[in-house]
Amino acid sequence: MNSIPFRSAGVVVPLSAIRGGRGFGIGQFSDLGPMARALGAAGFSWLSLLPINEVAEGLTSPYSATSSHAFDPVYLDLDDIEEVVALGGERALSRDDRRALEIARSSPRVLFREVRRIKSSLLRRAFIRFELGHGRRGASGARELDAFVEEMSPWLPLTALFNVLRESSPALSWRLWPIELRERRVDAVESAFRQNARLCRYAEWLQWHAVRQLTDAIDEVRRAGLFLAGDLPFALTEESAESWVHQSEINFDATLGTPPDLFFVKGQNWGLPAYDWDELARTGYDWFIERLAFAARFFDLVRLDHAAGYFRTWIHPKNGQSPHYVPSGESVQIAQGAEIIGRFCEVDTALMAEDLGDVPLFVRQTLWALGVPGMRVLRWELDSPDSPHPRDWPSLSIAMTGTHDTPPIALWWESLDHAERDKFCRLNELAGACHSPRFDDAVWRGLIQLVLESGSRLALIPIEDVFGLREQINRPGTVSDDNWSFRLPWTVDELWRERVPREALERVAAMMKRAGRLRMEVGPRRESAWNERDGECPELRENRGASRDAESPEGEGTKSGAAEEMLPEDFSPNSF
Repeated sequence: MNSIPFRSAGVVVPLSAIRGGRGFGIGQFSDLGPMARALGAAGFSWLSLLPINEVAEGLTSPYSATSSHAFDPVYLDLDDIEEVVALGGERALSRDDRRALEIARSSPRVLFREVRRIKSSLLRRAFIRFELGHGRRGASGARELDAFVEEMSPWLPLTALFNVLRESSPALSWRLWPIELRERRVDAVESAFRQNARLCRYAEWLQWHAVRQLTDAIDEVRRAGLFLAGDLPFALTEESAESWVHQSEINFDATLGTPPDLFFVKGQNWGLPAYDWDELARTGYDWFIERLAFAARFFDLVRLDHAAGYFRTWIHPKNGQSPHYVPSGESVQIAQGAEIIGRFCEVDTALMAEDLGDVPLFVRQTLWALGVPGMRVLRWELDSPDSPHPRDWPSLSIAMTGTHDTPPIALWWESLDHAERDKFCRLNELAGACHSPRFDDAVWRGLIQLVLESGSRLALIPIEDVFGLREQINRPGTVSDDNWSFRLPWTVDELWRERVPREALERVAAMMKRAGRLRMEVGPRRESAWNERDGECPELRENRGASRDAESPEGEGTKSGAAEEMLPEDFSPNSF
């Protein structure tokens, strides 16, 4: 495992929220490079993405992924696909679709359904052109696609087949398929591949372009001098290829959720299938490790969603039994979590753990012992007069103003009563900003400053808080078209051209400089910044001097090692 190499800051953004030039009404892989350059100009070191995995049609939450491998084709830049350009691009759309596209482009929210429909119509026609040209048997495009599918086997062919079969019977769960297909018997699967070869080829072609465009975008991000962070969802939907392939490791008789707390008095039921921990343990948790290893091919840092779930999961049995934790017993939970996270630490990427909510102390103690930083969300860390000042937070932590599930600081601040605001007003950074409940420039500056000047090695700020916006990305426990449809009000180019975003970035840059978090120039991949032994950045030591970071025990107890082989030659379809 790599460590976060130096004191730095980054921005968390859903890819869908980025506005890039003309686009198709949604952020695209090709927007990552320009966004990285814009953030890098302000001194940020990290661009952190929410999940970009494929989700089922009709869904918008990136945490309802149908695959931990496949990327969502909705993020494809169609201008970067030769066959789409040859069709004439958007000019090839019908008049009604061109009108719908203009509406999607100008909409303040992402219109997922329309964007998917419009892009899909062009992509299907472009694939036909590919088949008749570069994709002909023996042609260069066909050979390149074949090589890609081989590299991504076995997950890609199986995912493609699953999606094709699901689309042919969208109202029918795979668990109701004929038993031969449901159990993935060899003859039935091979027959299904033959019968659906062309549609499977189309699904593989989409992923070929997605991986190519994401890889190109990552190169741009690194040339801009930034690191890229990604997100590994904890669970997948029941109607996913991996649920089909790994059905023996899933408990379909229960769903995952969280117990009652201050925010959800009845708890939460996510509707996602639970895991069969005994079977996962029997396989050495190889499925989990392979998922992380695949993410590590693309990201310098991976956020472990619902990290406490690797120790224990709150399940809702479908037979009417009371919800409860599995496994039971603290010693068993500690042993399980330590084994899984310990194996994660052997993968060649840096990790951060989402350890928020009802998390027992032993989870954070285990993460600390393994050198995995957890999260410190400002609004939840100052709940008593005895709470440590953010500057005293441990280096082995991630400081944040909020998450995608919390109201932005603008809405949160104005929701506080007088007593709650007093907890923050006692801090020097906010001493002059508490004269009224209104969220103003002084409050914004004080809250951002508290996070940036914290003791945490990495500070991550949601993009809506960077600019003091009021849109909430997701409201947990609700179903709404507004959830996950947030879009920035400016294009990437306008971030430094328009006065409001430019001034916000300039002020954040000044605060990062004061906090010792301005990014450093190390080169395209900044390889020299990584020092796995002590997590220190050689180039920064001289500049930072005797920082409190230097006394962090961050490097102690961590594991490091060579990256797992992604898909070894003997990788069987049964281990997907």
